Parts: sequence; C-alpha cells; structure tokens
Amino acid sequence: MIAEPPLDGGVKVTRTVWLACRAALYFVEQLQGGLLAHVARVGAYLEHRLRAVASRHDFVKEVRGAGLIWGLELTRDAGPVVPLGLARGVVVNRTADKVVRLLPPYVIEEAEIDEAVGRLDAALSDLGASA
Repeated sequence: MIAEPPLDGGVKVTRTVWLACRAALYFVEQLQGGLLAHVARVGAYLEHRLRAVASRHDFVKEVRGAGLIWGLELTRDAGPVVPLGLARGVVVNRTADKVVRLLPPYVIEEAEIDEAVGRLDAALSDLGASA
C-alpha cells in the first residue's frame, strides 16, 4: 500500500492523482470490511420506512431504488419537495419532473433514517396541504 505520495518531479498533478488513488483504496478497504453488508441492511430499512410514508400520501405513485439510492415518484411536480425538505432539514433532489431522489451517506444508521424520513414525511404533508 502507498503510504505517501511520490516526491519525484514535484508536479502538483502527481499529488492529486495520489490522493484520488488513496481515496479509492480506502473505499475498497471499507467495502471489504463490511460496508456492503451495512448498506444492504440499512437500505432495506430505508425502503421499509419510505413505503410506510408512501402509504400515507396518495400522491406518491411509486417507491423504487436499491441499497441507499431511492426515489419517490409522485403524481404531481416534485420540485416543491426540495425547498420543503430543506426547510425541514432534509436534503433531497428532483431528478425528473415527478421524482424525488434520496441519496443518504453510506454510513447512515437506522436512527438517522428515522429522523430523515420523518422530516421528509412532514415535507410531503406540507405539499399535500398546499395542493
């Protein structure tokens, strides 16, 4: 394993490339150390929580995704969910006219999912009340 960037040449690009490679190696080490199992476990939990939220809002057409990449397809424009979510402290984005995407960090835990999904649920309630 590379411990330090090479010092020959003194080129700034060399250090940048070294840092990118080191970051990739670290990520692979994390994958081998149980990160994939963690993502599978908390991803299933996130799916369960999102499906529960979807059942409370008739304008949520579909919940889809895998691991920790999820989307809610709505029957209306998803744009207003972004600022409503931000106002409640949860970051989501709109990837299509009617899709809200969630991309939590790989290291998220169930308690953090509960908090984030609760805030998203409140934002969706705000959206439903404004319709």
